Amino acid sequence: MSDSVNHPAHYQPIFQLKPLECNDIKKFLPASWSDAFKYVWRAGKKGGKDKMIEDLRKARWYIRHAYVKAEVSEIAVVLFYMIVPPIPHEHYRLWTRYSILGRIVALDVSAAAMITEWLKELGDTSDDQLDNLLFFDGEDEPEWGSEE
Repeated sequence: MSDSVNHPAHYQPIFQLKPLECNDIKKFLPASWSDAFKYVWRAGKKGGKDKMIEDLRKARWYIRHAYVKAEVSEIAVVLFYMIVPPIPHEHYRLWTRYSILGRIVALDVSAAAMITEWLKELGDTSDDQLDNLLFFDGEDEPEWGSEE
């Protein structure tokens, strides 16, 4: 029976949405951001826990080495937000992945910190110290030769 008030038949969908795949979005992102997006998307889907940790480390590396003045792709943003977000309290891990992917699409370097937290939850406490020394946000860059 048709509900003519809440869901009238003449407004029912006539087109079906194509399920989005990783490549549908990442192809519109700048190179390093695209690679980070790919590794977060597939983390845990290829191999076991060790492979998941490796993929998250790679994603973090690409974010930390990304060109920070790149322009956000409106197409990538629109496509990403066509994905229905998971309910946070019911699907915590999926929500974490979704949140990180959203920050990558927005070219937000805070995604690296979110990945580090996820890695800690997985028991991986190693954080590439050399990588940390080379990653600056442009504000707190140490002076070379200082003893700090």
